[in-house]
Amino acid sequence: MRGIETGQNRQFGFSLIELSIVLSIVGIITGAIWFGITAVNQRNITTQAEQELTLVKNGVISKANGNPFPAAVQGVITPSLITLGIIPQWAVVDANGAKPPWSISGLPSIGNGDGFSVWTGINGNHKSFRVSFYYPPNYACIDLLLKATSCNVGSVGCPIGVMTNGAQTYQLPDPNTGWKIMNVGLASTLCNANPALPNPESVEFDYSL
Repeated sequence: MRGIETGQNRQFGFSLIELSIVLSIVGIITGAIWFGITAVNQRNITTQAEQELTLVKNGVISKANGNPFPAAVQGVITPSLITLGIIPQWAVVDANGAKPPWSISGLPSIGNGDGFSVWTGINGNHKSFRVSFYYPPNYACIDLLLKATSCNVGSVGCPIGVMTNGAQTYQLPDPNTGWKIMNVGLASTLCNANPALPNPESVEFDYSL
């Protein structure tokens, strides 16, 4: 009888080795699924950020129609852009503030406190404006720098400069090669300029009307 039970255990049970193999396979599958979900979420976030930047900079340039901002209009113009419908509705927090497509909960307040700002009169130049994203995830910072500078310097909507970590780093296009200098290596360096923070403090783009 004991021999029959032993045979049944061998037929229907799992040894520790077999169980460990099954658990390993389940772990690999779970990890792959989690990695895929994370990659999709990151792609959605960067796509929304790219769209927010594109819609806002094109909207401001179109609205200005080549004219400088009035001298009295210097500083944050986010509320005006919300009123004009230039900032996408999903990004609007209230009448005065807008947000990026990532959470900034628990992080120190910068700009208007909601994570996204548009400024004019940069360095006293009333034909320039700045679009600022605060506390972007590192991958979003790098992606925005690469996508925003994929343009010919001097063309409409091409940034005249980029900045990260609250003015700690400012990058201009190369006089000879333009924004071809921007690659993954340089973008990573710019986004990691402040290792004391879990995320870059900001990634910002200056444009000329």
